[in-house]
Formats: sequence, structure tokens, C-alpha cells
Amino acid sequence: NKKYCLIKFIVCMKTLSELKSAALQSLKGKWALCVFATLVYFLCCIPYSYINFKIQFQNFSEPSFNSMNLLLLMYAYLFIIMMPLAYGYSVSFLKLVREDDDYMISQMFRNFANYKRAFLVPLIVFIYTVLWSLLLIIPGIIKSLSYSMTYFISKDHPEYTINECIEESMRIMKGNKWRLFILQLSFIGWILLTILTLGIGILWLLPYMYITIVHFYEEIKNENQPQQIEEVTEN
Repeated sequence: NKKYCLIKFIVCMKTLSELKSAALQSLKGKWALCVFATLVYFLCCIPYSYINFKIQFQNFSEPSFNSMNLLLLMYAYLFIIMMPLAYGYSVSFLKLVREDDDYMISQMFRNFANYKRAFLVPLIVFIYTVLWSLLLIIPGIIKSLSYSMTYFISKDHPEYTINECIEESMRIMKGNKWRLFILQLSFIGWILLTILTLGIGILWLLPYMYITIVHFYEEIKNENQPQQIEEVTEN
């Protein structure tokens, strides 16, 4: 049994290595564009960081009208702006991986044209994940892995309801959650190295990570042909 697990792990690492190689291939000639897109994404996050910074200096032992307003403003910016933007940033890489030459930074903002979906997809995924995390940390992590392909499915299938996208993500992630978990862990060394660059290296690392995950999605999507989806009921 241990020998089987070891062989399975080695095969998995080889596959993940191939995914990373494919990601680097997709990034050839497009590094500057992706780095700039990531910079724009982080610049859009500055208001949230600024409000959060101000909150740290508030005395919440004695809540004031101003401190409560700052909290409301921070969460409003998080849910109304940052979540839809994070959705747009991640799904924009689908176009790049599929070798579409007209990939542009503006694509991360194009999802705001269908704001209702760009807002509700990340919000509902967030709520489901938090609810599972309230039980225990491990179920929360497992569910976050199960829901991890929801954004991409939502982009590929605008005709699906949000619950259908979540259900399809859960379906194609069956047997693949541990592979994605190992893939994410494989970037820890690179994450630690970004500390040496005072965080600047994240501008290169984040596109690399997202594009690798897109290749992972393309692989498991092809392995699991679409089937009729029924409404998902969270238990």
C-alpha cells in the first residue's frame, strides 16, 4: 500500500511538473503583459489596504461612529469591488492559455459588464466555504478545493446557474482535490523567495500560479466530459 502511494505521488509530481512547464510556455512573450495586469490588480486593492490600515489604529474597545463606518466601507469595497475583480483577474487567464493573441489587461474588467454574475459567483463560493469552515478547518479546505474550478466553469458556461457551476466544479474535482493541493504546495518555495524581493516578485509569481491552475483545469475538464447538471444542495 505504501509502495502504491509512493508511485502515485511520483506520477502526480511528474504531471504537475508538466503543468508548470505548460504554464511557462503560455507565458512566453507575455510576461510583461501579465506582470502589468497583476500590478493593476494590486493597485485596485490599495483602497482596501488603506482602509484596513486605518482600522488598525482605531480603538475598538470603545466603538465610535467613525470606526464602524470604516468597517462597513472596508467590507463594502471587499465584496463589491475586490471579489468581482479577483473573479475577472483569474478567468482572464483562460484566454491567454487558449493562445488567444488578443489577450488584454482590460479583460479582467470586462466581467463587470455582467456585474451580477461577477459579484454573485465569488460571493456564493465564499459563503459556502466559510460555512464549511465554521464546522472545522479541514472540511473548509476540502470544500475550497472542490469549489476551486467554479470561476472557470462560470466563464465557460454562462448558461449555467451559479449552483450548477459549483456542482460541476465539485464533480470534476472528485479524485483531483489532492492533486490541486499538492500543486498549490509546490509553490511555497517560490512564495518564500518573494520575501527576498520585498514582495515585488509576487507580480511574476501570481500569473505563473494562476496560469498553471488554468492548465490544471483544462486537463481535468477534458478528462471529465460535461454531463447534465442538477441543482446542488449544500448539506
